[in-house]
This record gives sequence, C-alpha cells and structure tokens, in this order.
Amino acid sequence: MIISMYGTKGGSGKTTTVISLLSGFAHFNKQNPDNVKTVLALDSDLQGTLTRFGEARERRGREAYGIEFGHYTDDENLAAYLNEKRYEYDFILVDTPSAQINDRLSGVLTSDIIVTPSSLRAVEMSAAIKNANQINTLIYKHDLPATHVLLLVWVPQLKNMTGKVGKAIFETTYKAGYQILDTRLTQQQAYANLTDYNVYTFELPEVSKGKSNQLALGEARQMIEALLTQRILEQDMDPEDAFWALGTGKKPTKKTGKTQMSVSIHDDDLEFLHNYAAERDISVRAGLQCFLRLAIKQAKDKGEK
Repeated sequence: MIISMYGTKGGSGKTTTVISLLSGFAHFNKQNPDNVKTVLALDSDLQGTLTRFGEARERRGREAYGIEFGHYTDDENLAAYLNEKRYEYDFILVDTPSAQINDRLSGVLTSDIIVTPSSLRAVEMSAAIKNANQINTLIYKHDLPATHVLLLVWVPQLKNMTGKVGKAIFETTYKAGYQILDTRLTQQQAYANLTDYNVYTFELPEVSKGKSNQLALGEARQMIEALLTQRILEQDMDPEDAFWALGTGKKPTKKTGKTQMSVSIHDDDLEFLHNYAAERDISVRAGLQCFLRLAIKQAKDKGEK
C-alpha cells in the first residue's frame, strides 16, 4: 500500500505525519517480531528532512524496525518508481514538497491513499480544501482507485476541542462533504521531539519524560488503523457531534444537562452521618449519597425540581 502526503501549504505537518506513522509501524514491528511489516519511507522533497531523520538514526545506531529510508526527487519518473517498488514493501510512505510540481503530482496519484494534513486555521484549511478539490477532480477525471482524505493536526483548538473559529471551520468543511480521516494528531511537543532527537515515539522516554509521549504513540497507532480501514468520519452526524467524536472511534452520546446542588450540613447532621456510616461500615460520603438520593426522590414525588 502506498500512502502519500500531499499539500501545497508549507508547515502543514506532512513530514511530521510520516514520522508519526513510522513510529506506529516501528512499534508494531517491535511488538510482533514474527510478523514484521516492511516499510519504505520515501522522501521526495528536496529539503530532505525525512532523509536526514533516517540518516541520523543510522549514525546513532538506532534499530531499523523493518523501516528503510529512501530519497527520490526525479519528478518525471516518480510514478514509475513507486509502481516498481509497490510490491517490494508492505507499505510505502511518501513525503512530498509543499510547492506544487505537476510531475510529482502524477506520482502521488499512483498512491492508494493521499493524505492532506491541515490544522483548523483558516489559511491552512483553505489551502487543504483547494488541494482536496484538485486531487478529487483528477481522481474522478482519470477514474483512479486512489482515495483522498483530510487529516486534522495539532492546533490547540483541536486538542482542547474549543475555539469558535476552529469549530466553525470544521463545520463548514464537514458539511461540504470532504472526507475527514477519523483520527487526529494533537501532541505537538511529542512530535517536535521526534524530529529533534531522531527517535520514534516509543523511544522518546529515553530523552523526554513528557506525558504526551504515550498519547502520541496511541494517536500514531490509531491513525494507521484509520488509514488501513479507510475509516472516514461519518457524514450523518450533527456537525458539533462529529467535531467532538473525531478520533474517538464512536458516536458521542447526547449531551444531557446536569443539575447542580449546594448542600449545607449542620454539625448535628454531620454527627448523625458519622454514626450512621459507622453502624453500617460505610464511608461518610456513601452515607451522604444515600440521604441525597432519598431527598431527591422525595422532592420528585412532591413534584419539586
């Protein structure tokens, strides 16, 4: 399977997404030595960030985990090169440059899945949608088997699921029917550390004790699963529900309002609760919950709120 990153906006997260995916595949291979998946990480960007990542790992004697790194920038023959290598590896991950190069685009279109990463910032999403329209038009025009998906990445409003502007941009994109991969990458610091230290996510504890390491590995593995099963965010949900469900793998339950109460307890009541709890060998809190449930029931019986 060939999975290519494509997007004309610089800094949108293409290389980071590839390295995150590599972390997921490397971790799988480490955990399953009898079922190793061979992976080619192909850098077709002249900047060569992915290539330097692989070279740094090799210099430092890092384990390969079934992953090879390649650098191929012959635009005219990229499609032929990918088709030649297709059956030599279980997976080929292609990192592409930000500038649109038509010859390289023809190579990208030989992929099984084309991923355009984007944040929920207006400028980045605008560029991502333009790329999606371009790719989908070519797929339709030439009747290609490729699938194009948008991958939402790392901005704070996505991580915290807040931010009115980000939610509005998501709603517009979702309602327009664009295919959004049902996963997300939000652990900014962990992904920055990958390229800084030339390690995979599960190796990060050697150099970073950040709490986001395990979350980042979970996101990488979830992204691989979403790509392999082509799990797209369902189109039949309310946009706000879809926004909250992104990456959870399930529809959210309907949000219900909860009544909040403030309770004043007098000293005599507290002494009674202590005695009540001691007699029944339960905590004071459990005793209080019993009385609160009873009080709520009596209030409902009287028609009170």
